[in-house]
Amino acid sequence: MEGIERILLKEFEGAIVGIDSMIFIYHIEGNKKYLPLTKPLLYLVEQNKFKGVTSILTLIELLIKPKRERREDLIKDYKFLLKNFPNLIIRSLDEEVAESTAVIRARYNLRIPDAIQVATAIVVKAKGFVTNDRRFEKVEALKILILDDLF
Repeated sequence: MEGIERILLKEFEGAIVGIDSMIFIYHIEGNKKYLPLTKPLLYLVEQNKFKGVTSILTLIELLIKPKRERREDLIKDYKFLLKNFPNLIIRSLDEEVAESTAVIRARYNLRIPDAIQVATAIVVKAKGFVTNDRRFEKVEALKILILDDLF
């Protein structure tokens, strides 16, 4: 297997890359299978080898479990991490993203949250999108990188 860092740099160096919520969830929860992939990805964003972008939906998805468990410490930590992560753009849902979401949903029949993530990346002119959800593979406007394909 070619090093994940090499693959990411070859595909995205100097560009903007959409990052799906599950990447952050795998990373924060220390998922043993995916941590060897999420760690270098987020490190390269942190080091400004490329910029990351994610939708504000990522914050929603990150907070569900700690809210359910009433873990105010985790809520605070997750919010701080996401809002202060270097070279990561967190894009709010606005009219431009909403319209792009409708186009993505109509064209690819992705679920609305997934379409919002893709639309967010497209609106900020990202080159690619990193996820582990094969439903994204049909999106032609971005280079889709699936974590499971990197093993």
